[in-house]
Amino acid sequence: MELSWTKAKAVFAGALGPPLFWLVLFFLVPLGIVWAYSFGHNVGLTEISFTGTFANYARAIEPLYLKIFVKSAWVAGLTTGLCLVVGFPVALAITFASEKAKAWLLLLIMLPFWTNLLIRTYALIAVLRTEGYVNMSLGWLWHG
Repeated sequence: MELSWTKAKAVFAGALGPPLFWLVLFFLVPLGIVWAYSFGHNVGLTEISFTGTFANYARAIEPLYLKIFVKSAWVAGLTTGLCLVVGFPVALAITFASEKAKAWLLLLIMLPFWTNLLIRTYALIAVLRTEGYVNMSLGWLWHG
């Protein structure tokens, strides 16, 4: 079965459309709003006036902000270096380990990442069980 060029473009557009829409709506639009706000100044506690000024960008090179940027870059570089120093030997050990040991070493690497899933699962159990917070609240609203 051969697809025509028109049908292939339609399939591609159908597969690309929803993720592209999601990216534009929830990433590019908010990023554009923040970028537009960067050319304004605070009028009140929550109000920003769009003045088209570059004053915020001029403030970014003040010593206070430059010191914070340099400190952040230092911490990022240090973290990257530590990850390389620790991670590279571990990766080499996994590469040259036996097949049985390789599976266990990979499990030890992946196990900490499952903690988030475990905590969320227990939180949902506490909220949604028969005696959980949702049912208790609904029972209180229904009877109370």
